Amino acid sequence: MESSSQTNATMESSSINVSHGPTTTSSSRKRLRTSWTDAHIISYMDNGTPRRRCHHCVVCWSSTTSTGTIAKHLAEKHRLSGDSNQNSGISRQIQSSIESAKVSRVLENKIDVAITKYIVMGILPHAHVESLEFKEFIHQMVLGYQVKTRRTIKRSILEMYVVLRHHVINLLSKCESRFSITFDGWSNNSLKGFYSVTLHWACPETARSRSMLLDFVHVFPGVGSGKRCAHALFRRLRSFNISSRLLATIFDGASDAQAAAKELSMLLQNEHGKEILAPSHMLRCMVHTFQLGIKSALEVISPSTEKLRTDLSTIRSSKVRREVFRKYVRLVEHREREPPRLDVVTRWNSTLEMFRQAIKDRDILTLTVSDLTISSDFNGYVLTGEDWSHIHAMEEWLDTPAEVSTFLGGSRYPTLSLASLAYNCLLNHCNQFLDSSLPASSRFTQEVLQSASENCLQYLIKYQESLKSIPSRIAMFLDPR
Repeated sequence: MESSSQTNATMESSSINVSHGPTTTSSSRKRLRTSWTDAHIISYMDNGTPRRRCHHCVVCWSSTTSTGTIAKHLAEKHRLSGDSNQNSGISRQIQSSIESAKVSRVLENKIDVAITKYIVMGILPHAHVESLEFKEFIHQMVLGYQVKTRRTIKRSILEMYVVLRHHVINLLSKCESRFSITFDGWSNNSLKGFYSVTLHWACPETARSRSMLLDFVHVFPGVGSGKRCAHALFRRLRSFNISSRLLATIFDGASDAQAAAKELSMLLQNEHGKEILAPSHMLRCMVHTFQLGIKSALEVISPSTEKLRTDLSTIRSSKVRREVFRKYVRLVEHREREPPRLDVVTRWNSTLEMFRQAIKDRDILTLTVSDLTISSDFNGYVLTGEDWSHIHAMEEWLDTPAEVSTFLGGSRYPTLSLASLAYNCLLNHCNQFLDSSLPASSRFTQEVLQSASENCLQYLIKYQESLKSIPSRIAMFLDPR
């Protein structure tokens, strides 16, 4: 028995040779390991194969595993980094004591739930829990608690949804109100399409409006996406036991959304044997409709707008050009400031903000693009006096639509009752610029305002019936305001 044990020990020592120094393989002789991760790994031989193991846990890697993979493991699992390894002064004994500290299972579950709610209510990405700053904050608050990975947080959110879903069904079953839904199409960074479904109702006890994000519906793009969306919406409504109490739908006005609303109405009628969703209760979102008209109006001065975007982008994309802009800011305003921000092309209100800031900085922008050191970078894109007149005129024209859209975009008060008033307000706003007798600063400005108003009016008149719907008129009659 003793000789057998010695033989086994000899075989184990020959198969696994542990060492804290670098291995003598050909790959290790070719390059010197100078990474900060070397102090946290143990090199050994496993049946003649060189391998590496984490000094703080049992995770192992092959000899060809990249330093980046090891660094990511040390950062996520042990809160170690190159800077912290050099400057923190924390010894391995202290780090080991931190890792060995444990919290009770009850406290761990409470912290898990609290972090999950924190991510959900803050609308934060799941990867937030894997940031070094968040892990360090949790470590300072609760010693010994191991922050869960983003996959675990995602799973916790889904589990929480399953539990809360039954409470929501119970809540809606006791509510005597009828419900309306809004659904809007979006896509993520991978261009995967989905619809967000929001439920709206009036609380009978308090007479206040309530809303709830009901679900996200993934829809495959292409021909028939409207019908697929309708079937997905129908399944959601039926699963929450509210399909028979649907009052209205509000959508963004896209062709697939219109097809989805019509198909949903047919599905509900076939399910309950009567009309649940009337055609007059399929409402277009007013803000989306106004967006079409206002974007069409902005196309009138698109050459001037593109020049402004190019100038701002050119200035902001270079440290040298930024410094020239800051130089003239110090000269004119005696303070430090960065160049104006670019707009988001699909959001006309951000274009309005870009116009406003550019008009304030007109003198500084003119000095910047005319500076001899960088003037060659702006050939063909220098804003002329006529361009500035167009931008200034459009900025004034957009003031009224901006006020109307901001008010209609509110979420703490009902806006359907004001749909007709908002429509008439924009209608009058456009008509007043079609009157040639109005004074204008120049002929070009007058032409720009008239063309912008004509383009916007085309969309307002086109969707007049959907904007001045029967539900909006009833809501206006019942609204005490």
